[in-house]
Amino acid sequence: MASDQIVCVLGVDVTHKLKEITAALFKNIEEDLVSLRAAHDKLRSTMKLLYPNRKFIQAVFEESRLVA
Repeated sequence: MASDQIVCVLGVDVTHKLKEITAALFKNIEEDLVSLRAAHDKLRSTMKLLYPNRKFIQAVFEESRLVA
């Protein structure tokens, strides 16, 4: 379905609101990923200090592939 057809079916107000919500979701997810990476790194480094002879999983966070 073409975007102009979606606007006709849902209306201008609803489609505008959906675009705003979608943009906010992407922004919030990106911000959450930044804090998740920081928390992971801090936790992992602290655990390595507390338990130097143990092995810990290293999570690899891929860079965002969002299309602007």
